[in-house]
Amino acid sequence: MRKIISMLFICIGMISAPAFSAETNSGVVRVAEIKADWKVDTNNPLLYYYTFNGVLASNCGKPGYLWAKSSDENINKLLNQSYTQSLYPLNLKMQDSESGSCH
Repeated sequence: MRKIISMLFICIGMISAPAFSAETNSGVVRVAEIKADWKVDTNNPLLYYYTFNGVLASNCGKPGYLWAKSSDENINKLLNQSYTQSLYPLNLKMQDSESGSCH
């Protein structure tokens, strides 16, 4: 009986709302531009810069900051497909990098 109850709690925990959707802190946006001349700023071939149309959370805590940047391969694929196919809506969560530095 304990095993069944334990399995029930594990299953309920796996079916939580955050498992199906990420938190967002922006409105509905569309990718407006992709800046690919990243070698000017860094030698990281996975780093891209993006601008968005719509209500976007401030980038790196800077309300007037133009570019959001990402070097995550999966995020870059998603944003690139959204840009080339003019897909939207996108709901995004903007946050500082792990090191806490924003350039």
